[in-house]
Order: sequence, then C-alpha cells, then structure tokens
Amino acid sequence: MRRIETKKTLDKKKKRNQMLIGLALIVLMGLSVLGYSFMDQAEEDSESVEYNGLTFTAGSGYWFFNKQNSDFMTIYNPYETENISFNTNLTLSDYSGKQLYFAGYAGEAYIEIARNFIQFLLKSPQKEVCLSGYNITCSDDAPIKNCSEDNVIIIKEPENNQENIYQEGTCVFINADYINQTKHADAFIFSVLEI
Repeated sequence: MRRIETKKTLDKKKKRNQMLIGLALIVLMGLSVLGYSFMDQAEEDSESVEYNGLTFTAGSGYWFFNKQNSDFMTIYNPYETENISFNTNLTLSDYSGKQLYFAGYAGEAYIEIARNFIQFLLKSPQKEVCLSGYNITCSDDAPIKNCSEDNVIIIKEPENNQENIYQEGTCVFINADYINQTKHADAFIFSVLEI
C-alpha cells in the first residue's frame, strides 16, 4: 500500500528532481562545449599549413592565402605541387595591368588562373585565341596572338604523355593530363607569385 504524502513532501521531491535534472543538463552542456572547443582546435590545426612564411587555410574545397595584401584561393596548396617544377622568369608584374589570353582547353585550370589573376589584369582574360606558329585548335573567328608580344597561357593534354610546364617568350604552356591540369595551374600560380 502506498503511503499518503503531504503537499509539502511532494513539493520537496519535485524541487529535488528539478534540481538534479537541471544540474545534469548544466554538466552535459559544459562538457559538450568543452568537447567542441577541443574538436574545433584540432580541425583548425589540420586545416592550415605554413609555406614560405604564408599561411594557407583550407575551406570549402579551396586553400585561401594572402600575399602582399591580395587574397588568393587555389585548389591545391604549395606542398601538393612541389613535385611540379619548371623554369620561368615571369612574375606578377609581367601580368599586372596587361591583357591575358588563353589557348587550348579552357576548363577548371583556366578558371583557377583567371580567378587569381583577374584582380591584376587590364580586363577579364580572353578565353580563346589562336596562337601563331603552334598547332592549337581554335575557332575560325578567334583572334591570332603570338608569344613575342601577348601574354598567352596554353593549357592542353600532352602529346607524348610527358606532363610539364614551360615558357616560350611571353607564352606559358601547361601540358598535363586533364585530371592534373588544375594542379599544374596552381604550380604556375605559386611560381608567378614567387611562393
């Protein structure tokens, strides 16, 4: 048989139960905030890399960095492109205030270069030009450019399965399999930015 309790006893039990539940919730919230802060710190450490004095921070599938008060974003960081080497004497000043042209395949690698250099160019890059003296597919109405006067970046698949980047005059040739073209474009960007 159940014991008859007074209103005072029932109120006392109810208050005790509410206090226990309240304390349990406070402890749970405190531990979750503490755990989240440790988890957030671990993610911050794994999503940033230092390279030649610059901090590259990962986010939304890109690496973000700032050089000389200009913001850049690339798909790869410099560590991921270290095995891609080439000799070029081109720097950002060679593109600043000038027109940039593209020949060959205008896919993600084109977008990668254009997105990072557009802030320095005279106007938006022209996507398709023909290159005088080279076997590059282009439309009949595309303007003809040359490597002695015009800044042209040629992005194409290699003819001999040899991926490389090289410079002829003011032209840069990025020869890479489609899947590696953006990585090579990022290597070129890092070189021009002298990273």
